[in-house]
Amino acid sequence: MHDHPGPLKDTADQMKACGDRNWYVGGHFSITHVDTVVGLAPEDFLFSVVRDPVERLSSLHRLLTRSPEWLSQVNLAVGKSMDYFYDCCIDNHVLKKNSQCSLISGADNFEAASAVLSRYDCLGSMSDFSGFLKLLGHEVFRKTGVAFEYLDTHHNAAASTGLEVSPALRSRIEEDFAEDFMLVAEIERRQAAMLREIQER
Repeated sequence: MHDHPGPLKDTADQMKACGDRNWYVGGHFSITHVDTVVGLAPEDFLFSVVRDPVERLSSLHRLLTRSPEWLSQVNLAVGKSMDYFYDCCIDNHVLKKNSQCSLISGADNFEAASAVLSRYDCLGSMSDFSGFLKLLGHEVFRKTGVAFEYLDTHHNAAASTGLEVSPALRSRIEEDFAEDFMLVAEIERRQAAMLREIQER
């Protein structure tokens, strides 16, 4: 079940009404929001994947080039310069500065995010997605005894738009999302370390 913060309470109500079942709740919301609305139990498996903020911008632009109806408030900026598209996303709150820290912890800074990383059963980065899937499968089986299978959706991937992020825009993003960059680097370090540990067993 995929959801966002607004209707998350409805999701929680549906889960309670259906009784004892295994649920997957996924989306763009923070651990604190899920814990407050749904409630996290010790047996719940909690995982998250993060992405380089520059790649997030490029990915969003590719998505909206393919499917402009997804975010009507910024689709008119698609096809113009990446600088214009970035400004439009920030101005319309489609991209929020250091949002990955906020989604991990409920606060928009690396210190708060790093303090709750131990609550997650698995963390990974899109920079090595195949490695993350391997790690996720290992951790899901270790905790639940259930084999994890990822259904590849590469056929839904949006094609390149031909627009690139300039060095100047990259510098702006690195400044605006400085806390997120630290979080991504830390999670990539942890993911690499855990993968090495699995390989050495």
